[in-house]
Amino acid sequence: MKSNDEISWRDAVRIDEAVRRGVKGTRERLFLHRSLRPLTAVDFRQAKDFGQIDLFGNECEGLCGI
Repeated sequence: MKSNDEISWRDAVRIDEAVRRGVKGTRERLFLHRSLRPLTAVDFRQAKDFGQIDLFGNECEGLCGI
């Protein structure tokens, strides 16, 4: 979304900010991302963005039982 759909990204950031305000009467902090950081602070790059090659080439068909 961040790279390909600016409108959706802005909506997601707005929702993330609203969620992080939490529920009234509690001190619990809520986040949308598993890193427990605001979406605007998350590094969404993947290993391939740093030059890591895909050793499996997306060839797995799910038949090996793993």
